[in-house]
Amino acid sequence: MKKIIFTLFFLSVVLAGFSQVRGKAKVLAAGGKAIDAAQVPEAVKNSFSSAFPSATAVRWEKYGAVTQKRTYVKFVAVYTHEELRCRARYKEDGTALSSSKYFGPNKTPEAIKTAVTSRFSGFTVTGSEEITTKDGKVFYRTRLRKGASKVITYTDAEGNEVKKDKAPQEVTDGEEEDEG
Repeated sequence: MKKIIFTLFFLSVVLAGFSQVRGKAKVLAAGGKAIDAAQVPEAVKNSFSSAFPSATAVRWEKYGAVTQKRTYVKFVAVYTHEELRCRARYKEDGTALSSSKYFGPNKTPEAIKTAVTSRFSGFTVTGSEEITTKDGKVFYRTRLRKGASKVITYTDAEGNEVKKDKAPQEVTDGEEEDEG
């Protein structure tokens, strides 16, 4: 009986790891998996070092998902650049997907803080992320708090609101670091 219960529990945990994410995608691994640089394709490492030659404290993560049409793997470089925590995301062939810079409340651009706090009266910015998409467009994902209430909002580089369902996927998807 204990073996049956253990087996059922184990299967439920395994199946939970393949639960739905963003509608039709299924996660291969819960979150990202830290990997050694030797496991990162050379094309990815070359793209990263070309784009961010002064990056320091680089570590690598691997993420994967299965959709109805394909298996998707991305490699993420987590690094420091100009005293900011950053991430750069790549396909297996080295194609850049997006990059992010994480700002605390004091380093969030003033125009972004003003724009989002004007829409969320009484809320305070706790942090933000500047996301540059593969086509070079810049967006901000900003976290705000008012007491126990938390809000995440999306804007373009000028502070104009971008609805989550209208934002590019690379802006709304992420590794969800807790910024504050």
